[in-house]
Amino acid sequence: MESKPPLTTSDGRTPLSSPPSKQQKDKSDIFHTLAKWLVVLISIIPRFLASVMEHFSEAGSVGAVALGSLVFTVGVLFTADSYWQSLFEGAALFPFFEQTWAGWSWVPGFSFFPPRAWAGIIFNPAFLFAIALSFVIQIIQSATIRNAAFGVKAVSGVSPRTVGLIAIASWTFDLIQTFSSRNPLQFSDPGDIFKCLVYNLFSIVAAELGYVVYRMLKGN
Repeated sequence: MESKPPLTTSDGRTPLSSPPSKQQKDKSDIFHTLAKWLVVLISIIPRFLASVMEHFSEAGSVGAVALGSLVFTVGVLFTADSYWQSLFEGAALFPFFEQTWAGWSWVPGFSFFPPRAWAGIIFNPAFLFAIALSFVIQIIQSATIRNAAFGVKAVSGVSPRTVGLIAIASWTFDLIQTFSSRNPLQFSDPGDIFKCLVYNLFSIVAAELGYVVYRMLKGN
């Protein structure tokens, strides 16, 4: 009885391999599935972090708008802190270059021994007035910057010259209040004097910078 020649491809030279058995195929599928799930489990945290970062970095997304709003709010608080200290002799909102600061008295709270409750600085009418004053001054200064940068002829019907004079007065008031609340000359070290000076200048423009960041993250 003659043996049959092995099956080959069309060129007559390359032998055909026998198809894998069902058992081998099932085992290969199991390994493939396990490897896939292992990769998924390992990448859960990195993919989650990347997704969160995408929401915060893409202009116009919910996370970006929330982040921009937070930056703007903090900027307003930095600016309002100077008015809060100099006009109302309130405790400093931030500990930078301060002898004492408000700490947790920012927020409402209560204690059992002795029993008492407090509304917190954020509900203090004087503090709210300081924030409102900060808003007004920042609006005036922002209008001046827009006029200088983009050549706006009038702001809400007010001539550029009038806006400029009001802005000079507002910046003068801003400088006086800021340096009254934190005097750089209270320090003896030249490095501390310089850092306090830079911090004061930052607090003056913090709200405007925060608004710029908010507009960038919000998009069109």
